This record gives sequence, structure tokens and C-alpha cells, in this order.
Amino acid sequence: MAFPPSSLQPIGIRHGIRHCPGGDDESPCINPGFGGRTYYVDPVNGSDLYDGRIAYPIAAQLRGPWRTLTYAFSAAAPLGLASANVKGAYHDYLVMLPGAYSPLETWPLTIPATKDNIHIIGNIVPGFNSPEIGTIGGAHATEATLIINGKGVTIEGIIVFGPAGDFPVVQINEKDTYLRYNWLRGLDTGGDVVDIPAAGNGNFSSLAHNWIDCYEAASWALGLGEPSIYLYNNRIQTAGGGIEMLGTADWCKILWNRIYNAMDPFVMDFGIHLMDCSGQNEIDENRIGAATAGVSGVERRIFDQSAKVSNWFGRNFQLGVYRAGPPAGIVRAGDIITDGGAGSGYSRD
Repeated sequence: MAFPPSSLQPIGIRHGIRHCPGGDDESPCINPGFGGRTYYVDPVNGSDLYDGRIAYPIAAQLRGPWRTLTYAFSAAAPLGLASANVKGAYHDYLVMLPGAYSPLETWPLTIPATKDNIHIIGNIVPGFNSPEIGTIGGAHATEATLIINGKGVTIEGIIVFGPAGDFPVVQINEKDTYLRYNWLRGLDTGGDVVDIPAAGNGNFSSLAHNWIDCYEAASWALGLGEPSIYLYNNRIQTAGGGIEMLGTADWCKILWNRIYNAMDPFVMDFGIHLMDCSGQNEIDENRIGAATAGVSGVERRIFDQSAKVSNWFGRNFQLGVYRAGPPAGIVRAGDIITDGGAGSGYSRD
């Protein structure tokens, strides 16, 4: 019996997880048996001289997990290039074992453009014995931590710390990237947390169920420069700006996110900012503002400079209080910011 990838997160991977009887893959079944292989990376016990095929080292046979993600990203087979002796042209899975992926990596850590559709798996609960990319001390300062140049890459269950310089934690340059159940943490001297630049090709990418923390007052938690970006149910804490939507960010869906600032004395500049020309966006059921009244404030929850009637604002709710007091009609945490319809309510506060 085969099990889908989402049902078998490698929590407690060192003790083994279910296997796929009769499959091509001798490793535990992360893959439902359609092809591709599962490889392991372990920053503590691994070696880039091993074959990467099992989660524990057998040094005499050069078998065991790889040591670095730099090597793993270059060795994994993408969609369309099947691993040897494996049925079908399906992508590979990379299972990251717990530990800090920092000292031996090459920065910026980059998933090459030739590695489409690889699936990178850490832990089911980010922050609980999860693998970590980068360090909280900022081991690098002059480049992003993680750059995604491959199309259709999925990353789940890892922690990514930002650089000490003004560079993003994660930069998405290709379409169909899917980030879920990760903790993405900028430093208080760093840059934006997630950057999807207009000069790239990150459209149709999705971020869901992530913890996104921005501790730099001059930075954004997310910068969207491409169309058709989907943000679902993320917890976003920021000392500066929340979601910045450039004029090229059209047809985006921003739903069910919690965007707030709980860091005294910082004041969040905005929860969601639509710049000139951004249109055809759906913004609904978000909770925006200070986490607790009196702890910290927010200047504008939804700041709409586009003034496009094609943008649809549903029922977005406020958290906490405004820095200078709420505008007329909004007096309590939990009140609706917008009452539905294009450009309605307090969407342009």
C-alpha cells in the first residue's frame, strides 16, 4: 500500500517510517510509488560522498545521507529526468533531517533552474526539532538565504533564518513554488522575509500555513511583484510592513491570514498595501493589526493606493487599536474593516 506525501511527514525520521512494499525505492515511502526517489540530507552525520539513499550512515559502503543542501540541490532529479532504474519521469524527494544547515553551505543557497518540481520535506511542525537553514546569528550578510530558481518546487516543515544584511530570507524567481508549514524568520538587521520580484517569474506561487516573522522596521514580511500569488492562512508578524503588493501584483488571493505587530515600541506601517495599478485582487477574511491593545500599533490596516474597482475587499477584521485611535465607525477589536464590495468600507483608511 502506498501513502501520499502529505500523509507521511518525517517526524521522528531516525526511527523510520512506513515503507512501500514492492516499490522501486528502498527508502521509506515519501513518494506514492509513481517514480522518483527519496534522498536524505543530514548536516550532522551525513557526507556528500555517500549515496543519499538511506537515513543512517554505513561509512564502509559509502551509504547514508548527504551532508549539505548545496550538494543535494545539484544532485536530485527534477520532473522529466527520472532517476536511474525508476519507473517514469517523476521528481525526487529530499528529506532534511534535523540540524543546522549552515557552516558548509554555499550562500546564497540556491535551487537551480534545472531542478523543477523537487519536493523538500522537513518536519510536520516547524519549530519542533525542525531542520534549520541559516542561523539566528546571521552567518551570511551579503545575499539572500534561499533562492528558488526551479519551477514547481515544494518546501515544507523547515526553518529558514534570514541574513544579517538587507537581503530577503527567501526569494522566489520561478512559478508554481509552494511553501507550506515553514517558519521564515528575518533578523532585526535584515531585509524582507519573502520576495517575489517583478523581474522574476514567480507567478502562480502559493504560501500557506507558514509562520512569517519580520523584525526589521524598514522591511516587509512579503513583497509581491508578480501576478496570481496565493496567500492562505499564514501567521505574519512584522515590525515594519505586512504584505506589499506592487503594481504588477494582479489576480492575487490573500485570504484568512493573521497580520499583526506585537513588538513594542514598533508601529506596523501597513497590513496590506496595494500600490498604484494593482488590480483584480481578492482580499478577504484577514485579521490585521496589533495583537493586543496597547502593546503596539498599526498605521494602516489595508492601504489601497490603486483605487481600482476591480479589487474586491471582503470581510477583513481589525486586531487591537490604531496608533492615533480608530477612524469613525471602528471602535473595537474584531470589527470589520471592509463591508464587502469593490473599494468599500475602510479599505483606503
